[in-house]
Amino acid sequence: MSRITKARGKIARRLGVNIFEMPKYDRLLQRKSNPPGSSAPKRGRVSNYGLQLLEKQKLRYAYGISERQMHRVYTAARKKPGRTGENMVELLERRLDNVVFRIGYARSRSQARQLVNHGHILVNGKKETIPSRLVGRGYSIEVREKRNSWRLARENAAENRRRDYRWIEGDPDSLHASVTSMPSIVDIPLNIDIQRVVEYYAR
Repeated sequence: MSRITKARGKIARRLGVNIFEMPKYDRLLQRKSNPPGSSAPKRGRVSNYGLQLLEKQKLRYAYGISERQMHRVYTAARKKPGRTGENMVELLERRLDNVVFRIGYARSRSQARQLVNHGHILVNGKKETIPSRLVGRGYSIEVREKRNSWRLARENAAENRRRDYRWIEGDPDSLHASVTSMPSIVDIPLNIDIQRVVEYYAR
């Protein structure tokens, strides 16, 4: 399991964008636009390699995966037909922990990963404990009827009714959702230049 041990607020400030898709980091960046550190300089001109590295880090931290996992995603995306960058985003979006987050059962991807790891999520009616499991069209995702996980997911789902992704249909009351199509990069709210990520790995 990959975990981000650094403070997410500092990561967002260092990258200059709210890659965690949580409102509190938008507020943080409005208050503190500079990188962390009492004497940290303002962001200046960056080399092409530096830009590629920055975009790669944004994508990696956004989904909370390790560098090894990220390289595997790139390798798998390159082998698929179509554009490598779009394939990378599709594979990352299809991860079970991300889908649980997108549906609204969890406030963050790390919380979604914890729900999966602890066996609180059912995929096609069966318990799943692997956050990196890829889901596909027609898959059903629901929360097990256990008191604590059910209550947490209900509270999160109620708070996140505003989320609406065309490739996922979910019912916040029954805590049951289904994947209706494959995710498209145009439907995903990522402020990341995916082409620079591809260029980084293609060096």
